[in-house]
Amino acid sequence: SNFWIDGRTPQNRADRSKIQETITPIIRKRDNYTCQNCYKYGGHLEVHHIFDFSNYPELRFEESNLITLCKTCHIDFHKTYPRTSTNTLNDLEIWMNGQYIYRQLLLNLL
Repeated sequence: SNFWIDGRTPQNRADRSKIQETITPIIRKRDNYTCQNCYKYGGHLEVHHIFDFSNYPELRFEESNLITLCKTCHIDFHKTYPRTSTNTLNDLEIWMNGQYIYRQLLLNLL
């Protein structure tokens, strides 16, 4: 099977769709429909996995592992930290030049 090429296994697809339907709206609301990097309100908001989806399946559904970014910031993050590499809290905080507000909750899960 060629699933590993982009990680689109049936399980991963199911998990992504479950996140999209159930957790994404909660995170957007929690973050006040505001990009947590540039503080732009509304517009095209995406929910980013801090510890990436592929390498940290146990954190996929954890709210503290998710952050709201506008599309522009999300693209910018992944220019520096590609989707194909392991992404971590440290990467996010270096890129944001600050501490993630829910960092302790997230670190407690590790």
